[in-house]
Amino acid sequence: MSPNTYSLTAVSARDERKTIDVTFTNTHTKKIKPFSFFPSFYLPRTSTTPFEKILETISRPPLQTISHEYSTQVICKTWSELKQIAQHVHTNTNYFPNLIEPERQFLLTQKWRYFQTFDEKLQPLNKAFADHPLPGLVDTLHATLAGARKHNPKIEHELRERMVGSHELHVPYTDTPLALNEQLHTLLENHFFTHQRAAPIHTQKYATANEWSHAQRTHASEVFFHTPREGEGKCSCCTPTTSFHASIHEGSVIETRVIQDGVYIHTHNMEWSEKYHAQHASKEKRLARQKEFGLSTCPIGPLFRNEKIILPIHEAREEIKQGTLTAENNSTQTYWKCARQPFTMEKLQQTLNERIHVHETQQNMLTQPYLNQYQLAYTKHAAQDPLLQLHSLATRKTTEWVANLPNYGIYHSNPWTDATHTQLVERAVLRE
Repeated sequence: MSPNTYSLTAVSARDERKTIDVTFTNTHTKKIKPFSFFPSFYLPRTSTTPFEKILETISRPPLQTISHEYSTQVICKTWSELKQIAQHVHTNTNYFPNLIEPERQFLLTQKWRYFQTFDEKLQPLNKAFADHPLPGLVDTLHATLAGARKHNPKIEHELRERMVGSHELHVPYTDTPLALNEQLHTLLENHFFTHQRAAPIHTQKYATANEWSHAQRTHASEVFFHTPREGEGKCSCCTPTTSFHASIHEGSVIETRVIQDGVYIHTHNMEWSEKYHAQHASKEKRLARQKEFGLSTCPIGPLFRNEKIILPIHEAREEIKQGTLTAENNSTQTYWKCARQPFTMEKLQQTLNERIHVHETQQNMLTQPYLNQYQLAYTKHAAQDPLLQLHSLATRKTTEWVANLPNYGIYHSNPWTDATHTQLVERAVLRE
């Protein structure tokens, strides 16, 4: 590594100067460079909550708004002013915007990270964890880690955890280490801020999640990232031409028309069955048919010619194949995959997979000299390389986040649970 390279080691907001001061260090010197920066938050764009009208009534502190596809961005000159605006919005709507500290906002906006390497002109390089001193430590990074491994492995492990968490989550390494759910929460905060999305006004819990079987839980994890949120899954460029189109999300429901008399649908969806049974006549007929056929749920019916009924997409498809129903041209509750634009949660999965690839590439590059020199005994020597171990830990942690995000989103209360996303995942699971 060139002696003229620097590591980004600290970021500090200066409200009085309306700047973000960024500290760059190397073995010989430290540079602090101020950047002009105005913090912001995002509000949902909705016709039911008058955020725009409320913002128009605010004259002090001054603010600027920018309209995005799914949100309205509110920008202030200082962090303290932004918090005043957020409190005003909360007082008038009971919705509190998601506030990310200005230092993290700056890094996310610049696409910079703690411990990223910069050249002598302070331009970012695609490397991290250079052998420079950390703030508060005497020795360089690699010497500090090597010494800690020899004398106190627990401290060495904690320091590596702090550094990797700081690098990947854009938080200071001096902060208290985050538990796994806090790490996942921070990932979601960062992702939604980066993609100009606000937290939904109303979150919706998974009504049946605690009753899911192992297979259903597995399926929920599989569809979690590939399910649209509010405002997604309705693009005009990819509107499905038939109800059998592969792009239709499996949690969708469609409107159908009955083309025979006396039709019964043997649904496996308990929620659908109970709702229909409670709201329609002929209860005795349905109960008798359930008993006759040994069904686990009460069937839907009897249905008659030209009657319309909304069904989960997979059950509607089965009935259409049998010639009992035909699909109506109504896509109100149908969602589909756009061929051009991934869903918000898909983008998160892609971003994390890209981070895994970055660290795996660095691992392979750093491991190769040990493999060439020591062959089968290379692992013992590679395990002593501080830089390699940092990239190895980053790979493991990011892989862990990808695996645990669905569980966090489904089974833990959080401000990012979107009603559209929840309903579609739950419907997809309940077909199992």
